[in-house]
Amino acid sequence: MTIMLIDHDEIRNWAAARMGAPAIVDMSTEGGTQPLLRLVFDQAAYQDQDQGERPQNAGGYELVEWDEWFEIFEKKGLALLVENESAGIFDSAHEFVRRTQTEPGPAGAGESGAMDEDVKYLAENTDLSPNQARDLIRKYGRDRKILIEKARTRKAEG
Repeated sequence: MTIMLIDHDEIRNWAAARMGAPAIVDMSTEGGTQPLLRLVFDQAAYQDQDQGERPQNAGGYELVEWDEWFEIFEKKGLALLVENESAGIFDSAHEFVRRTQTEPGPAGAGESGAMDEDVKYLAENTDLSPNQARDLIRKYGRDRKILIEKARTRKAEG
């Protein structure tokens, strides 16, 4: 099941579980004007950053701090789509999308009718308001079992 991550701590934890690190590729000819976000994994996340200067747009990436990476992430209104782990398998496949581009969930993504049904179901079966239910769905996808668990956890923490 595909889930949409927006929360910075969740993204950072997802990447850390896969030995990932934030990186930026500069896609501009002027340098620093069109950063493209990347997540790099395994050995690439720990490359030697003391290498010689590369010419502009040499196709490489620069490892950066999470704060810098998230600043661009928020400015561009992005979300990270990932597969939910199953049986301890940590797949690093991911996709960046605009937050308004899609609603999470494997089937019927972007269908507001299905989203409204899920919001109604969650609000009726938990103590969440419709807005809180919508936020959980955007964050965790449309799997009702997971949503109910997250709603209960949220209530216990609140």
